[in-house]
Amino acid sequence: MNSDTIILGVDFKDNTINLCKEAIRYALKLKSSITLVHAIEYIPYYPYFPHDEKKIDDFFHSDLKWQLDQLESYIKLYNVEVKDAIIEKGKTYEILCDKANKLDAKAIVVGVGKHYLFEELIGSTTEKVSRMAKQKVVIVNNSNGDEIKNVLCALDFSENSLSALASATRFADFFKAKLHVFHAYNTVQDNIEVFDHCSSISDKVINNELDRIKSDFKVDREVIVSKGPAVLEILKAIDKYDIDLLSIGSSGHSNITRLFLGSTVAKIIRKAPCNIVVSPKA
Repeated sequence: MNSDTIILGVDFKDNTINLCKEAIRYALKLKSSITLVHAIEYIPYYPYFPHDEKKIDDFFHSDLKWQLDQLESYIKLYNVEVKDAIIEKGKTYEILCDKANKLDAKAIVVGVGKHYLFEELIGSTTEKVSRMAKQKVVIVNNSNGDEIKNVLCALDFSENSLSALASATRFADFFKAKLHVFHAYNTVQDNIEVFDHCSSISDKVINNELDRIKSDFKVDREVIVSKGPAVLEILKAIDKYDIDLLSIGSSGHSNITRLFLGSTVAKIIRKAPCNIVVSPKA
């Protein structure tokens, strides 16, 4: 059973307030608290000058605590409960996933920073969280404060994507948004045959999920089938249908697999202009 908290990973960069706004949005909808988590991956020491490592550590912690207190005050303005903030040393993605597991959190909210060459090979922190997390991961690319009106689910009929469709159904219910179910294929298979299969699977998952959450909301939904490379077609659909939120299943690829093949999720995270929810296998 999930606890009533959402993990919010913060690094105090330019998009921090946007992250808070999105976490607040989901916390209000899910009736959850927020737990702020900051990972210290590196503290600069100056070996050629006299220094006290403990004092430097204390200085960094006191400064971080002050910044976290400011964010806590901001979040509380929206009548959202904030749990005790967590500051730990280590790799960000490991700490976020570990705390989410220990607190049995409902979701992890993270941002997307700039991508550098080495991240194209081994994956950014956000990509690693999306692969490793056992919870849903909300990836914030932007936050304009508008209502979510259009939700897109990328469906490839894998277990992870079926979990993503169930998640997309809940978000469509939460936000009273239109649900677009999208499938891209690269075979010579007839478009009508693929469309019928996609429609049949979608109706079953959506109806089952609405029954499970006991919702009487009639999801306004549309099934879209397109032929072409998945990443390109998903990005085109996001633009064409004015998508506010993309729901997609976690790839679960290892770093070695990503190095040679990459993953649809990793590429989408880097390129999608909207916010993304990555769902693990149910």
